[in-house]
Amino acid sequence: ATTDPYYVAKEEVQTAIKKVNEMHDEWKQLLNTENTAKSTRFQHLHGEISGELRQLDYDLQDITATISMVEDNRAKFQITDSEIASRKKFVSDTRNKVMVLTESV
Repeated sequence: ATTDPYYVAKEEVQTAIKKVNEMHDEWKQLLNTENTAKSTRFQHLHGEISGELRQLDYDLQDITATISMVEDNRAKFQITDSEIASRKKFVSDTRNKVMVLTESV
C-alpha cells in the first residue's frame, strides 16, 4: 500500500512551521536586545526566516494543488469530503500562521 503523500507534506510543513517559530522567537529577542544593524546573527536569522517562509508558501501551494486534483478526480481517490475539508483547513490555518510571521519580519 502506498502512503498518502499529503501526510508526508503535512508533517514537513508542520516541522518547518515549528522551526520558523523557534527562529522567530530568537529573532524577536535579538530585535529587542541588540543593535540589529550590527548583529550578524540577527541578519542571518532574518534571511533564513524569509527563505523558510517562502518555501512554506510553495509547499502550501503544492498541497493546495493536490487537494484540487483529488477534488477533480473523485473516482480515482478514495478520500471523504470531511478529509478534504480537513486538508483545506490545515492549509488555511497554516497560511494564516505564515502570513502573521511574514508580516512581523
